[in-house]
Amino acid sequence: MLDGRTVVITDGRIQAVLGPGAGAPPARRVLDANGRLLTPGIVDVHGHLDYVLGDSVS
Repeated sequence: MLDGRTVVITDGRIQAVLGPGAGAPPARRVLDANGRLLTPGIVDVHGHLDYVLGDSVS
C-alpha cells in the first residue's frame, strides 16, 4: 500500500498517482481521503476470509 499519494483524475479517469511532496496540478475539486483505502473499480475487494473452498472454518 502507498500512503500519502495524490491521485489526479480527469474526466472520470485516473491520469496520475503522484508521490508525497509532488506538485499536484490545480484542481476544481479536492477530496481528502486521508486514512482511507482507494482501489480501482475493476478490483473486487469483497471477500469472506472465513471460507476456504466453500467450507467454513468457523
